[in-house]
Amino acid sequence: MSPVDSLDTLLDRAVSEGASVGEAVPSELELARARRDVPMPRELAAIYTRADGLAFPHVELFDLDDFADVNGDETLFAQLPGVVFVGSDGADGFFLMDPEETLGCGHGTVFWADRGILEPDACRLAAPSLADFLAGAMDDDAMNAGREVGEISLDQLAQAISARPDAVVAYPGFGEVGAMLAARKLDLPISFGLSDFYARFDGLYLHDMGLRIFGLNELGAIVGDGETVALWFGKDKTGRRYGLTIGGWRGFPANRLFVVQNESEIGTAATLGRFTDVLRAWIESSPRRDAAP
Repeated sequence: MSPVDSLDTLLDRAVSEGASVGEAVPSELELARARRDVPMPRELAAIYTRADGLAFPHVELFDLDDFADVNGDETLFAQLPGVVFVGSDGADGFFLMDPEETLGCGHGTVFWADRGILEPDACRLAAPSLADFLAGAMDDDAMNAGREVGEISLDQLAQAISARPDAVVAYPGFGEVGAMLAARKLDLPISFGLSDFYARFDGLYLHDMGLRIFGLNELGAIVGDGETVALWFGKDKTGRRYGLTIGGWRGFPANRLFVVQNESEIGTAATLGRFTDVLRAWIESSPRRDAAP
């Protein structure tokens, strides 16, 4: 069964079970205009050919007008470029899809995000597909209680480290409470995601790159205009230095990795991505070597 076929079945079920369904189905022209302005996922477009929005007890799928209004608000995309907002929980959260895979969990996945914390790593997994999302909404599942994207990425890094002892040395972390207490002693803006990393690992060493990821107490401040704007996070065998963004600096989310040869490059350095994703990719792509005894 294709995603669209399964959505048709779910829509039939929604109607039969009394879900609130928008009465006026959008015209082909209205739908074409909406799709021109926003990269609407195919599955979502299929729903609008049947209904102008859906409402369940704790989930509202936007009607086409609300879809256009919300996705036309550029302020919502400051740290979430490329996502598409598809609905609301009727309270503090939006549901969104990620057709450009900027969050790293697949283009069809549905996420929940707190309207006051529209940051990529804080988005929570709601369902692996729009069909699963609607099925959960009909069953009155808690669609805003999934794991955060940053947590999922950290787990994937830990799995890569465990699978490649030949490629990386991982130093034991502080534990969750210990990392928070140690971070408080530093006069540095350390995010919850970075604290979670140090709860598991107090630094890494990647053999192939000669890259040393600093332990928590080795982190250093990168100062701009009298305040800490980023953190020194590591150094490799060529002398290149690795930094981590602090949320909002140069418009970047927190915990994005960048590399510079010298400090004069900091203001223009491009970010490589979420540090846990980048480190995992480097570890997984490292040449095989005999594991250390």
